[in-house]
Amino acid sequence: MFVSGALIILYQYHVNRNDIDFLKRYIHDWKWQMLVLYNLAALPLSLGLVFVCDIYYPVLLQVLVSCIPFIGLKTSRKTLIFLGRIFPSDQFEWISGTRRNFILLLILSILAILLSPVKLFPLVILLLLNLCIIDFYSLYEPLIMLNPNGYSIERFLSHKLNFGIKLFLLINLPILIINSLFNHDMFTFNIFFLVSALILFANAVMIKYATYIPNESLTFHADMLLLTFSVIIPFFIPLSLFLLYQNHKKAKQNLLRYTT
Repeated sequence: MFVSGALIILYQYHVNRNDIDFLKRYIHDWKWQMLVLYNLAALPLSLGLVFVCDIYYPVLLQVLVSCIPFIGLKTSRKTLIFLGRIFPSDQFEWISGTRRNFILLLILSILAILLSPVKLFPLVILLLLNLCIIDFYSLYEPLIMLNPNGYSIERFLSHKLNFGIKLFLLINLPILIINSLFNHDMFTFNIFFLVSALILFANAVMIKYATYIPNESLTFHADMLLLTFSVIIPFFIPLSLFLLYQNHKKAKQNLLRYTT
């Protein structure tokens, strides 16, 4: 779990760097410099793992971290042109988010499917996959793209929410069903996991539009930290529902500034 989490964080940082073009142009051995920096960044975690688990895990972490600088940063739009046929144009979050994180989403999806019969581990991968999808909603679209269909605010929010929930269920349900079939004692926990994940996703959509500013990006929001814990600790679900109510109300108020 720690190795996967560290790799995902470093990979996300790598693919979202804004200085790559500058490095390519002015630094000859930029990939090797990244290799050293990423290894140094992962070293404290690796040293900690040495004392609590087999040496295999810290070595694996450093080896995989060393591969990150050599991963291609741009995926051809022609390769992913089919996304425009899968996702409606007004669900641009899914189009742009999938394009940005295609390799990571593919890896996590394959891992979740392969580990689905195993107890607990697929849920960790599934949580990381869900958080990746939620990150789709961290970018604010230009005002001209906000509500191209001219929906009312309530219908606009429900349209965004319903589409995302359907895909969220499509991604989560098969893994959780397989996991429950192989581990009957996980059935109740998996139900709570799914409910919490859906509430987390719904809150992410509402938080985006509660804080929407055209052409900006969402900064850290304290609610998301608590909502993420609710996926692991079901006792937080009532609080998550209350936050959803509050964020939904704030989203409607904020959108009034841009749709009237």
